[in-house]
Amino acid sequence: GVSLRQNPLTHPNVLRALREVSRINARYYPGAVEHVFVVNAPLVFRQLWKLIAPFVMPDDGVKVDVLQRGDVAALVDECGRDCLPVQLGGRLPA
Repeated sequence: GVSLRQNPLTHPNVLRALREVSRINARYYPGAVEHVFVVNAPLVFRQLWKLIAPFVMPDDGVKVDVLQRGDVAALVDECGRDCLPVQLGGRLPA
């Protein structure tokens, strides 16, 4: 994985890998993923995501929400409380 202490913009291999994963998903699994949630993301990740997303995400309608710690309302709205563990605002056991 990539630690947030590392700056992905200074590691071209990380950006290349993210682009390649995105291309593979778009080519072999089109429409399989419609909405991705990154939960408990620190501010630095949210800011970095805004910068790198245009370079690594295909234009196929996949929506990515980067949620700060404790802000799971969008996730609960999308999935419902019965499908999520309690630590993500749901009713399932942790």
